[in-house]
Amino acid sequence: MTEEDIKSHVDDIMNALKEESKDNISRKEVENELEKFIEYGVPIDQAKQTLIKKYGGVAVLTSSTPGERIMIADLKPNQPSVKLLGHIIAINPKEVTVKGENRTIYYGILGDESGTIPFTSWGSINVEKGDVVEISNAYTREWQGAVQLNFGDRVQVEKTDKRKS
Repeated sequence: MTEEDIKSHVDDIMNALKEESKDNISRKEVENELEKFIEYGVPIDQAKQTLIKKYGGVAVLTSSTPGERIMIADLKPNQPSVKLLGHIIAINPKEVTVKGENRTIYYGILGDESGTIPFTSWGSINVEKGDVVEISNAYTREWQGAVQLNFGDRVQVEKTDKRKS
């Protein structure tokens, strides 16, 4: 990465900081920390987001490009078209009444190497506890203060032999 690239990334970080935060941090300090992240092999977008949060800014997720796998730990509320690779830690059916109709939904816990997340599937999914699955077109919402993964009509859940690494 060139010196110009680093300066551009530092500009991005500084621009994302609140005015009062900018008074307490120097460009050189941000640059030094960014270079440490890069040295340790942290992806540039993740390094920038971490520094923005550290210095009191609001890290805007540059949502993963369509088709790019995202880690559970990186999920935020209201993300559309999420693609994940994980394993089913738990899954249970639940009877609910929606608009006067009884429906069976499925809820459970999905995990990958970065963490776990509760999920709800509004349709039948053919998975069991322990299955490794590739999920695409899921979406996230905030439920009772926490991020939750939802499988709607467009979701694709496929069992796979792939490892989660």
